Amino acid sequence: LLGTPAYSNEVPNRDYIAQLVFNDPDLLAGLNAIIHPEVHTSFKLWATLQDAPYCIKEAAILFENGGFTHCDATILVTAPREVRVQRVLSRDTITLADVNARMANQWEDQKKIPLANYVIENIDLTSTKIQVQNIHKKLLSTCISSL
Repeated sequence: LLGTPAYSNEVPNRDYIAQLVFNDPDLLAGLNAIIHPEVHTSFKLWATLQDAPYCIKEAAILFENGGFTHCDATILVTAPREVRVQRVLSRDTITLADVNARMANQWEDQKKIPLANYVIENIDLTSTKIQVQNIHKKLLSTCISSL
């Protein structure tokens, strides 16, 4: 994984690394074992510096890597697979094969839903905003009642 193609001017070549790890479960596990503990440590430090009722940690594989066990509550955002694929293809410069390779390393929503405290079905912006506002109110009331 290391070497000239993986880095350019000491900056990771994310496309090259993604191409490798999302097609090799052992490489992906190795990378995750390095990255996720550091992300967890960094987030904990960042969270202590915040002056807000609650903090949100976004992670694509929060459930898969066990990160959810370090959270007071979890919010799972779902959408049909076809919608998610189209959104990624519209946003990123990757192929359908790349999207499928990445998604193959993520759990299906049905496996994550029982682990989530809240679920947002992200189909359209209007209903998603309403769901987010409702969860925000619940989180605020939880924060206030725990003072």
